[in-house]
Formats: sequence, C-alpha cells, structure tokens
Amino acid sequence: MRSRRQELSNGIAVLVAEVRYLPYVVVNLALPVGVNREPPQLGGLASLTAELLRRGAGGKSTQEIAEEIDSRGAQLSLSQGRDAMLVELRVLKKDLEWGFELLGLVLRRPHLDPEEFVKFQRQAIGEARSREEEPRERVHDLFTQTLMGEHPYGRPVEGTTASLARITADDVRAFHSQQYGPAGAALALAGDVGEEEALELTRRYFLDWTSDVPPMPLDPVRDPEGPLLAVEHHPVDQAKIVLGYPSVKRNDPDYYPVLVMNYIFGGSFRSRLTQNIRAASGLAYSVGSGFSARKERGAFRIGLQTQNEQANLALQEILKEVERIRTYPVSEAELHEARQAMIGGYPLRIDTLPEIAGQMVETEIYGLPEDRLADFRQGVESVTARDVQRVANRLFPPARLVIALAADLERANLKPVAELLPQGPVENVSLGPTHQEAAVKELITARPEVLNGRPTAVLVDAVPTEGLFEARLPNGLKVLMLENHKAPVATVQVWYGVGSRNERPGITGMSHFLEHMMFRGSPNFPDGKFDEVLALNGGINNAFTTEDFTAFYENMASHAVAVALELEADRMKTLVFSQEAFLRERDVIIEERRLRTEDSPGGIMFEQLHATAFAAHPYRWPVIGWMSDLERLSAGDMIDYYRTFYSANNATLVIAGDIEPRRLLPRIQELFGGIPVGPDIPEVRTVEPAQLGEKRYEVRKKSGYASILIGYHVPNLRSDDHYALDLLSRILAGGMSARLPRELVHERPLAMSAWSHYDPVMHDPGLFYVGAEFTPETSSAEVEAAVLEQLEQLKAAAPAAEELAKALHQWEAEYVMKQDDVEELANLVGAYETVDSWRHLHMDIQKMREVTPADIQRVACQYLVARNRTVGTLVPAEE
Repeated sequence: MRSRRQELSNGIAVLVAEVRYLPYVVVNLALPVGVNREPPQLGGLASLTAELLRRGAGGKSTQEIAEEIDSRGAQLSLSQGRDAMLVELRVLKKDLEWGFELLGLVLRRPHLDPEEFVKFQRQAIGEARSREEEPRERVHDLFTQTLMGEHPYGRPVEGTTASLARITADDVRAFHSQQYGPAGAALALAGDVGEEEALELTRRYFLDWTSDVPPMPLDPVRDPEGPLLAVEHHPVDQAKIVLGYPSVKRNDPDYYPVLVMNYIFGGSFRSRLTQNIRAASGLAYSVGSGFSARKERGAFRIGLQTQNEQANLALQEILKEVERIRTYPVSEAELHEARQAMIGGYPLRIDTLPEIAGQMVETEIYGLPEDRLADFRQGVESVTARDVQRVANRLFPPARLVIALAADLERANLKPVAELLPQGPVENVSLGPTHQEAAVKELITARPEVLNGRPTAVLVDAVPTEGLFEARLPNGLKVLMLENHKAPVATVQVWYGVGSRNERPGITGMSHFLEHMMFRGSPNFPDGKFDEVLALNGGINNAFTTEDFTAFYENMASHAVAVALELEADRMKTLVFSQEAFLRERDVIIEERRLRTEDSPGGIMFEQLHATAFAAHPYRWPVIGWMSDLERLSAGDMIDYYRTFYSANNATLVIAGDIEPRRLLPRIQELFGGIPVGPDIPEVRTVEPAQLGEKRYEVRKKSGYASILIGYHVPNLRSDDHYALDLLSRILAGGMSARLPRELVHERPLAMSAWSHYDPVMHDPGLFYVGAEFTPETSSAEVEAAVLEQLEQLKAAAPAAEELAKALHQWEAEYVMKQDDVEELANLVGAYETVDSWRHLHMDIQKMREVTPADIQRVACQYLVARNRTVGTLVPAEE
C-alpha cells in the first residue's frame, strides 16, 4: 500500500491513500505530544487535555458538537498515546469538509471551560479509581511502573487518582497553548478522497495554524535492577500475572528479529507458550506475549490468568520457555512457519480504511520506510534462527526480569523469584501436542462411517441474488458468497445452527466446548495441524459461540481460500480427538469461565440477568455453561451432540472478499458435496411465558465500580417492531448527544457511562438492555431513577423528528462503514441467515426509513414497562 505525501509550510505532513470503493473517509491525525511533555506530578494531564478538546470549541458547546457528530453518523475519538496525541475521524464523504472544520475547531480553538473541566476531572478520577481497584487493570500498571521506574513511559497515560486530583483547569489551558502545534504533525486520509482535495482542505483549515513548540527530548529507558517481583493482594479466584523485560525502539535494527521471535515464543496461537501453558498443561485459557516499540524502548510482556494455587507452576513453566528460547536455536520448521504466517498475513493488516490510515500515521511518526510491505517482507525473510536466539538473549537476561502479580496472596503462596527461575539446564522439548503423539493415542471418531466414503459429483441450485451469490447443495449445505475486490483478502466462515439454546440442563456449555474441540483434530488434519496449515498460508482463524449459533472463520489472502475450504470440509465430515485432549480442553474452558465470569463483575451481572429474567427458555443459562455441568461433561455427550448438530444440513458456508463465486463453486461441490445429510435438528419448543412483574437481583462482588443492569423482554427480527427498537436504543445511547449519556454522564453527572443495547438477530425473543456504571459512592437508587426517568419521557412523548433522523443517520452511516470490512460483512450475512434469512439486510434500509416518532413511543410504551423488566445491581464488596 503506497500513499502520497506532501508537507505544508507549517510542518504538517499530509498523507493520502485514495480508495474509491465506499462514500466513506477515515482521517487520522497525530500530534507529537508525548507524555514526556507533562510534569511527572501531573500524570494524566496530556490525556485530560485531549479528552477535553471536544467539550466545547470555536463558540460551540459540548452538546452542539456532540449533536453535529451524532446527526451525521460520524465517529470522533481523541486519545493520548505515549508518543503522540491521536485523533481519528470516520465520516461519510459528503460530510468530509464539515469534518475538517470540526477538527480545526477542537484542535485549535477549544474552550477548555473550567466547569467542563471539573465535570470531566471528576469522571476521570472515578475511572482511574476503578482501574486501580480492578486486578486485571491494576496488574498491567504495576508491571509498567516497576519496569520503567521514573521514566514517562512508566506512568499510566490516563493518570492516577492522586495525580488527576492535582491538575487544574489552568494546567490544561497552559498545556494546550504550550504543547499543541502543527510542526511534526501527521495527517492521513484514506478512502473516497483524492490528493488535491485532501491538500485543499488541509490548507483551508490548518495552514494558518502556527505555534512555536520546541522539541522535547525523551530520556532513554533504563534497565531495571532485577529480577524484581511486585505483588498486590486482591481477594480473587484467579491470579493476574504479567512478567517481562524492556524491549526495543521502533527503529532498532533488531525490530524484525524480535517480531519473529515473539511470534514463535508467545505471539500466536501456534506459539510455544500456548502449546505449553494452554494446550499441554491447561493452566490458563489465554496466555501470550507481545511487545511495544516506540521512540524509546517499550516493554516485552507476557500475560496470563490462572488459579491462585497454580501461579507458581505457571510462572515456572513460562520461565522455562524463556530459558529454552535463549539456550537453543529455534527449529527451521518454526522459523519457516513464522515467516510464512507473518508475510502471508500482511494484507490483513491493511484491508480496511482505519488500518490504512493508522499505518500511514505510524510510518510518519516513527520515520519508517514508505513501502512498508517491501520493508516488512525483507525484514522478516532475513531473520535467521541465530538472530532469534541472539535477540532472546539480548532481551531476556534474568537481571532485567520484572514479575507483577495481583492475586489472593495467601492462596498463591508465591515463591521468591530465585526459586521460580530454572534451577538448571532446560530441555529443548516442546510440551505441546504433536502430530506423532496424536497418531499413537486412542482416538475418538465422531462419524467413522464417513472416513471411507467418496465425495460425489453433485448439482446445486446456484443464483446471484441482490449482489450475493447463493447456492444449496443436495445435502442441505447453504452457500453464500459476496464478491468484493477492494483488497486481496477473503474470509471463509462456517455457521452451524446450534448454540446454548439447543442444550439442556446437565450439558450446558456443550456448544461452546464443542467449538473448542473442533480445533483438536479431523481425519486429515490431526491435533495442531489445522492451525499449522493455515499459518503456513498466512491465515488466521478463530470461532465464537452464542445462544443461537456457532461460527468458525478463517481470514487470509484471497489466494489461500481453497486451503480454508479444505480445512472446514474435513472437520465437517467428522471430529477426531483423544480422551486426554478432551480432558485438557475441559480444564481450559473451566479456566475461561473463571476468567470471564467468576472474576468478572460485568460477566456475572449479565449471567445473573439472564438467569433471573428467563424462567423457562434456554436463554436463561450462560453460553459457557454452569460450572457444575462443565465439570461433568463427557466425551460421549460430546459425540452425541456433534452427530446431532454438526452436519451439512445445519450449516451455512459464507465466503466474502476477493473471490470469483462461479470459479469457487466446483471446488465447494467437490469438498462438501459428499458429506452425508445429518439427522433432523431437534426443535426447541419452549416459549418464554410473559413476565408478570418486575424482578430484581443483587450481586455483591469486589469491583472498582458499581453498576445497574436492566433487561426488558422484546421481540427478535421476525417482528417489524425490531426496527423501532433499534432506533430507540440509538435515541437513548447513540453517541454523546443521546439521552442517557447526555443526562447521566455529562449534565448531572451521576455515572461514568450510561448505555443501551439491542440485538434483534436472535432465534427467539431476547432482551433490550440498559445499563450504567458509576463510582461506589454514588447512590444506585439515584442512578436507577435517572435512567428510568429517561425511559418514561420517551413513553410520555414521542421524540422529535430531528432526534429520530439523527438515529437513522447513525444507522445508515454504520451500515456503509461496516462494508469496509469483509469479515464484518460476512458476519452480518451469516448471522442473519442462521437465525432467519440474509435478505433482512436488504429489507432493513427501507424498513428503518419507515419508522416514525409515534412508532418509537409505541414500542417504548409496549415493552419498556415495569412488569416486563429485570433489574440488577452490582454492589462493590470485599469477598
């Protein structure tokens, strides 16, 4: 991807990537305002200044700016990074000049009003307190502070409760006037815009911006005098662990060797850490490594969560892997796979407009080569096994090790660092599953009868319909293909019509568990081979399970689509795994439940909401399942479930991107046509009875914030009321100018956040959600009353036509922007088709435009009523 660059006389570099596909433009702006420019005692000053820019500027109030943004369906974010202040504007092409005018106002003429400052400072302090008390957030700050010491990179970008309290409105105004200026700024545009238009707009709104902001040197990052251990006690079930070392600068010659080393060590699902800590040991649901490379050295960090009692073992296993990559050269197979995966997957880094604009800004900030693809390819291809070992020794000496841990220290009983480090030579043995191991284990085959069958030549009914190619094989497999040649990438997805609603008491969580096991082996791709083959072709993959469906996807350069089809067809034929693999993966899922629910206040609030709101329907149990069921699920249960639901007649194949449907169709027929028809899918007959009165529940759990969560029973997409409900949700919380954020967060303010959510794409009627998060000192009754007051106002009076139009414009702009991402587009098609029909996508536009203010009031009066709601309250408490 190449861009055009021009530098204006005031020092702004303008970069343009013309992509004439959608009427949509992304504008990214980076100002060279790093955290090193704020006084150490005023940590968070740069971040506070950036966030306040949109709160009144150029004679326009906070709400007037918010109304302008929301009414156009635009998205504006201003955030502070460690090296620069970053702005991103996503806007439809017709509003591009308005967007430039707005950027000029907020960057050059912000009001920085003292009253607005006080409101936002209070909110920022509340959010900082929440981060400081939340173990998963706190452990990262603890690690960074211990690793970086007094360096500016060691401070939380958002500040601490103490430092934010010291900042005054005068500090913010002085920071803006003294540190903001055009010199060294990078302005990148990607999308439906040409170079001349971009330059004309930039000159019009920014050329007369001048400011004498002197450069400010950034001190080097010093090595910690380690090994160091930083711990904090938190009464939680899982230990939160981050460990690591200083990394490299972005312009360091060793950047690419470190990038390759990280991929092999812990930066991919095929990495050594994943194979050892997750696949072989079942110690954690998720473990991995990554590194930041900035103007100065960042951090190489390794992170995981595990049971408190397993913290010592997990740390010892990780440190063994650290020592192994330092002691022995990586294998040629590992090195080859890393190169192939990274180079082949590069197109996935720049296949959307935000990614293109972001890469142009990064190139300018760090002075990187203009031809990033050529530089990346050359840099990765030149890395040798010797290079990997050399940079591992450069980065990972024990004396630079920092370990941070937030855990129940009594249960963790953490050993001294000296005892955690390897006590002698480590063996060069991978603990992950190998194909040879899989061959000698006693394997369980879900459908052995298909192994000797032959694919048959079949005819299909295939027609292009409304821009989408649709086909159905005789075995019932639906095929939907979307041709999109904007970038040389594609996504292959298989959607199965099975989710937690298809389970029963005693086997809850089976759908999600089976999703995991689908990666543990099939006839031609034993355990581990699936990921290896895809990585060698530059692809990435994953899956997700909801109440209504399970979806598997592979994203890759378009030339590798046939590989993904072969992989998916093989595991649709039958599933092959060992009892040992089943038990290991069960341990991983139990850890996932602890991570996402037991140790997550938000997770347990949603789980309890569904368990309380639904009396009869299967939506009452969690997708991940109840812990008691997970502990008792058997391989036999899983085989029965697979045979029932994982069949061609219960699946939809969706392919989107740089493809030619009619050329792909014969290969699809060859791979999938011989898969036999499965049994009839059991019907879920239970219908949730009408709720006859308000329900309430309370969760008392350690948390850095309090919250309320309200759910109302509402229809799904089969009812035309879902159009009005969607727009109602946007009227309530679609942007800063919407009713809930405006009243609860900005005007009063009572809450740190206030929101609503409605997803009609469900098989059965679900819930309309309304929620708010606030500081523990705030009265939950007061917040609840304020939320319900906004709902009552909608019931008492229909919204103005302008307010409804604003919500509609947001929906329309979002609809356009989603088409920039082929994976997102395929997700929409797959979800709609699995629960009903993809044709809703084409009906939605007209139906949305037919919604009236009276419709909004009607659905509010019909569904958002006391007898139909369930209210949950999170009360922070020591456990």
